[in-house]
Amino acid sequence: MKLFVFTIVFLITSALMAQTGYKVTYEERSVNHVHTKLSEQLTGENRVRMASIDHMTRTFQLVHVNGMSLYSYLSTQYDSTYTGQQYPSGTSTVHYKDMRSKGNLEMLEVSNRRGCARRTTFRAELYDLTDSTKIIDNLLVQKAVNREFPDSYIWFTPRIPISDGPMQEAGFPGLVIQYISSSNRIVMVAIEEIDGDSVPSIVRPECAAGRGK
Repeated sequence: MKLFVFTIVFLITSALMAQTGYKVTYEERSVNHVHTKLSEQLTGENRVRMASIDHMTRTFQLVHVNGMSLYSYLSTQYDSTYTGQQYPSGTSTVHYKDMRSKGNLEMLEVSNRRGCARRTTFRAELYDLTDSTKIIDNLLVQKAVNREFPDSYIWFTPRIPISDGPMQEAGFPGLVIQYISSSNRIVMVAIEEIDGDSVPSIVRPECAAGRGK
């Protein structure tokens, strides 16, 4: 019953706000000292670089307009406990999603170094919706769990009627507010509605030869 209500709310809200765009800011932070443990297998600069990831918070922005979106890197901050050399941790990778037609979904993961990967399904297919709900930042959210990796789960809210989220986490009946895994945590920290003349155009990136087309 809860899932049915969530779906109805999502569809109604989507119809009323179809022309609204959003800018969503996420912060990503590693957990459980995963990269410090991995760095023990490395030496020299590579070891320091790997361990530094556990001490930084990276900021990303999702811009979503009328069923199309771009997710890209903004900046990095290191915590006050980190005393090693700071490495630029930005990424040239951009996630582009086109979900205007359910029968013709497309996601591009475009990187200057690794080329382009193209997918026609979103990661929501790998998750099971649960009846678990709670309040995050005054938003009622619902939990979905990765069926293959149960320690990975997301919280999404139908109150924000876009089937989008960070990286590949999309296709849920509402915006992904948090993504949690055994190695990292991505949390929405700000959201802004954009409309009228300020709505940006989302342009499909060129998909150069690489991991896929």
